[in-house]
Amino acid sequence: MENSTQELTMQQLLDDYEGDFRAPRRGEVVEGKVVMVNDREVVVNIGGKADGIIPKSEVPAEDAANLRDKFKEGQEIDVFILKTDNGDGNVLLSVKRLVVDQDFKELEPIHEAGETVPVVIKQVVKGGVIAYYKNVRGFIPASHLSLRYERDMNKYVGQTVDVKVIEYDKRKKRAVFSRKEILKVEQADKREKFFNDIEEGKIVKGVVKRLANFGAFVDIGGFDGLVHISEITYGRIKSPNEYLKVNDEIEVKVLNIDEENEKISLSLKQTKENPWDNAAERYKVNSVHKGKVVNTTDFGAFVELEPGVEGLVHISQISLDRIEKPSDILDEGETYDFEVLEIDPVEKKIKLSRKSLIDNAEVLPESEVEEASTDHIAAAKAGYTQGEVKDETCAECSPAEIQDKKESVEDGAATSVDYTAQAKADYTQGEEVETCAECSPAEMNYTDAEATDDEVAQPHAD
Repeated sequence: MENSTQELTMQQLLDDYEGDFRAPRRGEVVEGKVVMVNDREVVVNIGGKADGIIPKSEVPAEDAANLRDKFKEGQEIDVFILKTDNGDGNVLLSVKRLVVDQDFKELEPIHEAGETVPVVIKQVVKGGVIAYYKNVRGFIPASHLSLRYERDMNKYVGQTVDVKVIEYDKRKKRAVFSRKEILKVEQADKREKFFNDIEEGKIVKGVVKRLANFGAFVDIGGFDGLVHISEITYGRIKSPNEYLKVNDEIEVKVLNIDEENEKISLSLKQTKENPWDNAAERYKVNSVHKGKVVNTTDFGAFVELEPGVEGLVHISQISLDRIEKPSDILDEGETYDFEVLEIDPVEKKIKLSRKSLIDNAEVLPESEVEEASTDHIAAAKAGYTQGEVKDETCAECSPAEIQDKKESVEDGAATSVDYTAQAKADYTQGEEVETCAECSPAEMNYTDAEATDDEVAQPHAD
């Protein structure tokens, strides 16, 4: 009996001795005792021929800030063997790996139940971001970071977001997260509430999110609506960015709702007064207004009197002379004076005239003015001789003036010679000639020194 007890005791001693000197194996979890702690590492005796080293990088982040607070000499801890030789003859140990394994095990039931967990996004990598659940390193693909494609994923770094575990690999210890799955659920709730509240004709606030050639997309509470370029302003614009900028806060009117396809048509201009509502009061017939030529065609020019109110000046109302096309006289983008000939607020049409504001002398070239003035008296006299009043032969005299001259010719009381003599006599007195019904005040404004016989004989010549 004594021999049996003695043999058992010896066997235990041998086992303990072999255990103390058995070479550690990679991947094992062993118990050790802390023998030294500094700011960079923890030295642990694991019963082998060499001590093990736990570098600061293999300690959980929350404990790595101050190793002396977490580890004390003589403290017994479990460690994970990373390498049997770290190059200096020591065993490389890890505490973080044990914590990661424990945290990773927590994800399994969460994955199976479809529950959500909070993660912290730490880094942007190719195709997505790296996120941590406690000490478990996981991946969020870019397509699962948001409901829409995100060009700038850096804005998420440092944020804590809720995710679902969409992939869990126990053997590879790999986890894939999705934020999009949670957003889909939230969006469905928002969608139901949004379409219950929104209605056509309602004025809502929104933020301009994107501009396109055909219009602006406006966020009106989680859903984007389109303001077509024709609904941005009553005036003419070639591009939405002439009137709007991204992130502008605006009010829009809901025109149409397509709940099935989640399309909403909006209007910005209809939130403001239509300039045509009281256009008839501002643009009365025969009134004169400044307008900008916005477009020219073969038949006329379109003139913007104010944003949203345009009129048409027909080619026949542009100049006293015959012109081939409106652009010969009017330049697009330039501002001119126009007279209102006719206005129709119902049809939103205004007829304009430029010709009615142009003085005859300003329109005719110099050579034509001289020729018309020289032949004027002879033409008028010939008309009188025939005993007729010919309006078309005198572009400068009124019908009443022509009639007066006709009577004078028939009575033999006045001739062109008498007219010249009278005019010359008036010049001699140093006064402006006011007896000539054919000349304009500007043309009659000569002084004594400037008047000559030639000038008197041809009062219209320069």
